[in-house]
Amino acid sequence: MKLLSSDISAFRAGCRSNSTTRPHIDEKYLDDHLVRLYKTYEVTSALLSSMNSRQTLSIGVGPAFVEAELSRSARASVSVVDFPEVIDANRRYYEEHQFRCFSADITELSTRMFDHDFDLVLACEIVEHLPLPPSTIVEVLASLLAPSGYLVVSTPNASRLANVAKLLLHRPLLEEPERTFGEVSFENEGTHRREYVESEIIDAFERNGVEHVKTHYTWFNSARTLENIVIRPFDSILPRYRPMMIVVGRK
Repeated sequence: MKLLSSDISAFRAGCRSNSTTRPHIDEKYLDDHLVRLYKTYEVTSALLSSMNSRQTLSIGVGPAFVEAELSRSARASVSVVDFPEVIDANRRYYEEHQFRCFSADITELSTRMFDHDFDLVLACEIVEHLPLPPSTIVEVLASLLAPSGYLVVSTPNASRLANVAKLLLHRPLLEEPERTFGEVSFENEGTHRREYVESEIIDAFERNGVEHVKTHYTWFNSARTLENIVIRPFDSILPRYRPMMIVVGRK
């Protein structure tokens, strides 16, 4: 795997070495998502750098690669929410980084769970997994933001080049219906219920009083996949065909 920069290499090294308590590191997951993880870290750490208070909430935290780096290098005070099974499996790692942990079904979030608002709320790779409209999800997340706080939603780009190719070949874009329409659960957490284009996320922001600031289009990784090879020569003029988007809004 050819990495894009020494910064990403350093980020990967940090993700692999910044804990003595993580049960294990999924190297394949880290490499398959490395570029988008680093870009998310880059975007969010820049937002936090302008703040005096750095209260951060991450929804569906999972392996917490970005959150650990924000805590370590951006001096963020991090709270995390995930299924009880995820919190229990990673509790020592989360506590090592002084995360405040909340076990909850993400579809049942409430302001009553927390004793303060947040300067930054992250929903990374979440909206595509939930059988709820983005506006419903953003309504809850926006209610957790402090005035002028930032909401960052990262999610696969439904208009990415690979999906365009699938449509041309009459191939399905989503997983089998039995999983797509299944219940929200830890066992079914990896299912993509629906993927979105930028305008749908922006519309969800605007319906809930969150101003769209910027969208960053990026990659999952830098591996030599067919999609990466085909689109990279046109990278600067076709950013909307990149596979990932990080949508930033401000309350």
